[in-house]
Amino acid sequence: MGLDELRRLSVLDAAFTIHIRYLSVTIEEVFPSLTADQVAQVWNRVHEFAKVTSRWGAETMDLFYERISEERSRKQAFDELARRHDREYEEAWVDFSKDSRFAGESLAQRLNR
Repeated sequence: MGLDELRRLSVLDAAFTIHIRYLSVTIEEVFPSLTADQVAQVWNRVHEFAKVTSRWGAETMDLFYERISEERSRKQAFDELARRHDREYEEAWVDFSKDSRFAGESLAQRLNR
């Protein structure tokens, strides 16, 4: 992903993309007007979001491998987990796009296979 593509994203989404894709570009190159304090705030928020999406992805994979009792169907369990993750996202993380959310969760799921 190039600078122009990253500039089309929000600052947080661009930083998150840099983080999870291990891009060799800095957020300062993408958004040169950011101050040092703003950059620090962005990276703190990105790292918090990365932890959360990693947990969400791991919880999904844990459920995938969990034995589900007869009275509770696998679909119901996944639906409940998805609703909880959606609630958490809506309460604290809507400043990141859903694309970033799903990219973080997918990375965690691949790493937890």
